[in-house]
Amino acid sequence: MKRVSKQSKEQVRWNQYGQERIETLQETPDRFIIRSFPLHHHKQAYHDIMKSLDSLKGKRLLELGCGRGDLSVLLAKQGAKVTGVDVGENLIVAARLLAEVNQANCEFQVANITDMPFEANTYDVVLGIAILHHLSQFNLKKALQETHRVLKENGVAFFVECVEDSKVFNFIQNIFPRQKKGSRYYRPSILQRKAWKEYVEKLDDRALTTQELFSAGKQFKTIRKRSYGFLIRLQGLIGIRFRGALMTVDRILLSVLSPLRYLCQTVLVEYRK
Repeated sequence: MKRVSKQSKEQVRWNQYGQERIETLQETPDRFIIRSFPLHHHKQAYHDIMKSLDSLKGKRLLELGCGRGDLSVLLAKQGAKVTGVDVGENLIVAARLLAEVNQANCEFQVANITDMPFEANTYDVVLGIAILHHLSQFNLKKALQETHRVLKENGVAFFVECVEDSKVFNFIQNIFPRQKKGSRYYRPSILQRKAWKEYVEKLDDRALTTQELFSAGKQFKTIRKRSYGFLIRLQGLIGIRFRGALMTVDRILLSVLSPLRYLCQTVLVEYRK
């Protein structure tokens, strides 16, 4: 029997997500009118990106890993000239349908972010939300090199990524299982060696560090970061209904205890060419 490669398994999964959206879009298009930022767990990072950009009107913007197009459509509605790319063909079909439903002027195409089919110095802004952790160290560097190449002079790239900067803290938090067995987001305890090994083997992502994100982007003129999500790690233990409260307390804690940023779960990294 021919073995299916990890890459092709991932491709099948992304295309399945795309096909699901295509079907529901065709059945109930009115459900998919985009009015607000679609990824609530990254809302603070999104607000900070918008503050940094001031206005999107007339800016050429490239979204990497655009998925089913929700964010690209929202940005186009705010005046940006948006191009979205992803590796899943069905995802791109779904994104184009979503743009039609929302009457948004977006361009979508299948492309790998490590080798993009765009000319140099094309975009004012490049944006990626939770995509770099799907790449190997080598491909992460290639993706940031490509990002640098397609950006205009003084252009800016924003990437929002989950990180684990403290190995000790990461080990301690992995001692405790996350959510219930059978849940899509279930994670066993690292002390359950067999279950942990099976869990890790099924992952299609990896833990990044802030240091790696800075090192991989060394060709940029300046690199800055903002950190989010310390107490939010408790969500898996106490329930998603407390997410809003945790995020509020998080912001207060991080404003007065800046060393806690080292233990945060998410970073927004800004690369300026």
